[in-house]
Order: sequence, then C-alpha cells, then structure tokens
Amino acid sequence: MLRESGKLEGRDYKLEGAIDVSVDTGLDHGTALVRFAGAVVAADTGALDSARDRLAREAGSDAVVSAAITAANFSMLDRVANAIGIPLDDMILGPSADIRDSLGINDYPSAANSPL
Repeated sequence: MLRESGKLEGRDYKLEGAIDVSVDTGLDHGTALVRFAGAVVAADTGALDSARDRLAREAGSDAVVSAAITAANFSMLDRVANAIGIPLDDMILGPSADIRDSLGINDYPSAANSPL
C-alpha cells in the first residue's frame, strides 16, 4: 500500500529500507520508524527503549503512540492469520510478487500458507 500511495503522491519510497536501515526509505523519520519497528519484534527491551526515545525526539510522542498502535495491530493480525493458516488472496499475490521476492518475505515461515 505504501508503494502505491507513494506513486499517487509523487514520492519514491524505498521498501528495502524496511529491512535494511542503511537504505533511506524516503519516509519522514523513516530510519527512526524502522529501528522502532525492529525493536518491537526483538527481545531486547533496552533497544526498544532506545528506539522509542529516538522516535519521540525526532517525530514527537504522538508518532510513538501511532507507531506502537500500528505495530501491535499488525502483530495481532499476523498471529491470527498464521494461527488459522489464512493464505494471501490472489489479488495480493501477483502485485506483491516483486516486493516479496526482493525483501525475502517468501522465506518467512508464514509464506507456507500461500501457494507461491
């Protein structure tokens, strides 16, 4: 969705930056957001505290709240879908093939739920 909304806005977002913080995503505060997202799914509470503090300094406390809610919601949805074994819809499989391949998403364990 980000890639498509970027096209509408005339912005070229680099989705590789979601995996590699050395790549500029093109998002405002992108590096801080990517570091926060990575820390949310890791087990290091110190890294999470640091990433949260950095995001607050760079983007404000409202951004931290929004990012935390978004991360929690995605985590919840992924866990439900994986527990049930929901595959990706056909309308998503085709258009997302290049992104899934370039970011290594096809190697995630949940990819087994979809006919790739």
